Amino acid sequence: MSDSHDSFTEAVEKLKKVARELEPTNEENNEWCNLVSEMGNLDVAPELVLKMKPQLLHYDIISKYLPHKWEMPRDGRLLYSDRELLEALKLIIFNSGVKNTLDLIPRELIEAYLHKKENSTK
Repeated sequence: MSDSHDSFTEAVEKLKKVARELEPTNEENNEWCNLVSEMGNLDVAPELVLKMKPQLLHYDIISKYLPHKWEMPRDGRLLYSDRELLEALKLIIFNSGVKNTLDLIPRELIEAYLHKKENSTK
């Protein structure tokens, strides 16, 4: 797993613990307790490790990465955020394989990207 995925999982668990310790003594704490109940039902999506060859999916992974409904709410952009869009794309790459995905991209674009990335790190 990546450090960012581990950090996110750890942060979610800490938030759940703190919220469980709150007592619903007032309206504000009651909202936190309701949130904890909802979060307890949520699972952090497993990290997808991309490989050159296609990998099989199962429903649990799909349900955590793909939205229930594909919409275009951002003036011609799919889904509600770039993060949500990239998660869906990563799932598709996981399933189709990195090699097949790269085969779709013209070589000139890959070379231009690599050249730009090399120059930006210098």
